[in-house]
Amino acid sequence: MGRSCIHFSCRYCGEQVICIDARLNSEDLLTCSKGHPYLLTEEQREKINLAFKGFVEARIDLFI
Repeated sequence: MGRSCIHFSCRYCGEQVICIDARLNSEDLLTCSKGHPYLLTEEQREKINLAFKGFVEARIDLFI
């Protein structure tokens, strides 16, 4: 299996973030480098959790 890779695009500043940080697998608030929040739906968080368990490759583009 490939490495899990989650792609984020900040709706406030447009920053593109590729995050393979384990904090995605937690309840922590995700932010871009300027501190803008990424709000995850429960479905998105479940996909991320599965990706970190190695079941699927996940690509999630968040525009909130």
